[in-house]
Amino acid sequence: HGVSALVKEADDVRRIAKQTARAVAEQGDAITSLAVTSAKQTASMQALAGATSEQATSTEEISHSMRHVRSRTREIATALGAQAKSATSTALDVAVVAREIIALRLANGEQSELVADIARANPE
Repeated sequence: HGVSALVKEADDVRRIAKQTARAVAEQGDAITSLAVTSAKQTASMQALAGATSEQATSTEEISHSMRHVRSRTREIATALGAQAKSATSTALDVAVVAREIIALRLANGEQSELVADIARANPE
């Protein structure tokens, strides 16, 4: 009894040891798989962080450009307003000159008539 019980117990221990070794190997494979997956996720997160940083930089550059465009638009609007005032002033000046030319023409016409009247009155 004693030896066969020892042999049986030894077989049981070997069987349990093999099962334990298989279970440990399976757990090792699972841990390796988890490590690979974790590394992939870490790489993906790093890529995402880089892309997010690039996007933030691009967004800031676009924002800066838009502020510059708005500033230039205001400057152009101010310049156009000044140009419009200048054009209005010039138009008023041209209208005054046109009225003065008309007055000069009328005066020249009247003087011509007076000279003609004098010439008719004093025929020599």
